[in-house]
Amino acid sequence: MKPSTKWIIAAAVAVIAVAAFVYHSKDAPATSNLSGAATESATAPASEQRAATDPPSPADEKGAKALASGDPLQAMTFEEIKAAAARGSVIAQRQLADIYAMCGPYSVNPATWLATLDGLAEASPQAKQGMEQVKKRLVARCDQVDGGQVIPKEARNLWAQQAAKNGDVTSTVKLRVESPDPLSGKEAAELADAVVASGDPQAMLEMSSLMSRPIEDELPDRYAQVAGNPTAGVAWGIAACRAGAACGNGSMLMDSVCMSTGRCNYPSYEAFLMGEMVPPGERARLSAMLSNIAAIRRP
Repeated sequence: MKPSTKWIIAAAVAVIAVAAFVYHSKDAPATSNLSGAATESATAPASEQRAATDPPSPADEKGAKALASGDPLQAMTFEEIKAAAARGSVIAQRQLADIYAMCGPYSVNPATWLATLDGLAEASPQAKQGMEQVKKRLVARCDQVDGGQVIPKEARNLWAQQAAKNGDVTSTVKLRVESPDPLSGKEAAELADAVVASGDPQAMLEMSSLMSRPIEDELPDRYAQVAGNPTAGVAWGIAACRAGAACGNGSMLMDSVCMSTGRCNYPSYEAFLMGEMVPPGERARLSAMLSNIAAIRRP
């Protein structure tokens, strides 16, 4: 890629980042109708929340299919997801948090957000066709969210926190990734153990962001070679995709990649990581890390 193109894309991505920051920093509307509002459901008595270990409900079964597809709104309507979350389904609570995160910036001003995405596609012409498809999916998803009203910034966090409280490992890791607090080797290992025990590829996907971070002290031997640097994060991401995480074209993950980087032509998240994040000199190390992660996951 030409240096000038890199600068243009970097500038466009900066616009996306600023727009997202403005959304997440803005005050919540004075009133909202978040479903059985997030604030009510997030503080519901424990007796009203279904335990994460209970047998799955029909809503959870539909939600599991949606997780596999990478788009919860393919298998359920927004109102179904919202109702299941209010009843205590941890899968629905996680999904609702993800939907609010994706649709929050769009909800503030749809026309402006779509124009911002158009600007990113202009900076990377090869992404134009892919971006058009992403925009169509974004509008289809987000126009049905809470009747199109502005999504309060707290909504996503409340549902993610509730899912974590109810035992969802994926949400627990995601919230830890967002914390600026230093990461100790002990905490990283405990979270990795929980992720491996869960068998949830989506949790592994979140773990990829955590394992790419510097770790303050020593890790147990089983994780020492697969944590603490960007290549380790890539390895966990690829391992998650190979284990069944929703990494394909049309998934919310790949749409987010397109909207944040302008790289809209990759068929999968693994292909994106290999094409953009792994220098040739790191490929042998990455391969060794993937073998180590496979061994960690083996019963």
